[in-house]
Amino acid sequence: MVHYTLFICTTLYVVVLIRFWVCHEQLPGRRWLLVAGLLWPLLLADEWLRYHQLSELAWLLGLSDFIAPLVMACGYRATKLLVLARPVSQRARLWIPAWITVLLQAATIFIPLEARQGWLDTSPVGQPLSWWPVYMVNMASGFAVLLYGILMTELVQQYHHYLNHQVVDTHRYRIRGLTTAAGLSVGLAFVSILVVTAAAFGFLPLANWQTLNHLVMAGGSIGVLFSLTASHVSSPSPLDYTVLEASEADQHAMRAALAKAERTIIEDKLYKPLGLTLRQFCQAADVDPTMLAVALRVQQQKSFRAWVFHYRFEYAKKVLLRSDIRLSRVTRRLGIDKDQRLCDALARHLQDPDPGRSPQATSTTKAVAE
Repeated sequence: MVHYTLFICTTLYVVVLIRFWVCHEQLPGRRWLLVAGLLWPLLLADEWLRYHQLSELAWLLGLSDFIAPLVMACGYRATKLLVLARPVSQRARLWIPAWITVLLQAATIFIPLEARQGWLDTSPVGQPLSWWPVYMVNMASGFAVLLYGILMTELVQQYHHYLNHQVVDTHRYRIRGLTTAAGLSVGLAFVSILVVTAAAFGFLPLANWQTLNHLVMAGGSIGVLFSLTASHVSSPSPLDYTVLEASEADQHAMRAALAKAERTIIEDKLYKPLGLTLRQFCQAADVDPTMLAVALRVQQQKSFRAWVFHYRFEYAKKVLLRSDIRLSRVTRRLGIDKDQRLCDALARHLQDPDPGRSPQATSTTKAVAE
């Protein structure tokens, strides 16, 4: 069973290499993924030594337990580049868990060769004071991978939470699979921590717990790399989430941003292109993305997506009233043919677009209809 798992992980690694080679130009974090891909095989170095019973290279056993945190740290950096347009982070703090694992790994260098040769057949169990370097480095590695997995999951979930504020056609920019892969790495890291704890205190007589731990860590990290090397179509967010959540800004600045935005969307007909993002729109309108998002949220109680769809609905109303075009063609043109909620919203808008709107909103509607 162990050998089959080893070959499966290695096969997945080959697939990841192929995907990286094919899609590397479309991957925002390709440099970090390249580093992670070069490091990953070292996670299984011990298992290949055991598989071939290379006693002459037994001195290498247990010297690569710090690799998993480094691979996950690189994956976290690649994830930030995938979901954030201007990733701001304390890079030194990011690497603290990985460097702690590296320092603990240094203590294992002094373990005698005879002891390492014995690891080819069975792992040390119990005697935590004697084998503390082995247990500590594996424990630290598990906690570090757990932390990076949680951070990656939060990043992607935050990206999806604010997607309505930064893109119009959200289905085009959803990142699929990465949250699952990161969550799986969290679960496997927790399993790793339990395995190491059980081995250290002799709760379970796991003679080959090192092998199990290496396969668990390798499986979790290769899943993350597999997902990150896919050609995701994302829209790295230009928003300052803290400012957006606070929703506090100068009233004059918000009104000015909205005026520019309304003028741009009408004059350039930017409600028509599918795949429009807040970043693209703000470049055309020359407004700050966060300021516009806050202004829409505070003054109109709308997201960027809802705001643009208001203009799309007005355009659809004009087309349907002035021609005999089928509704299905209009919805396809607006990118809402597969979204029942938007189709229902369009139907309601056609019946009564905005019963309580102001004269200014009415003039805006007329401008769109023109």
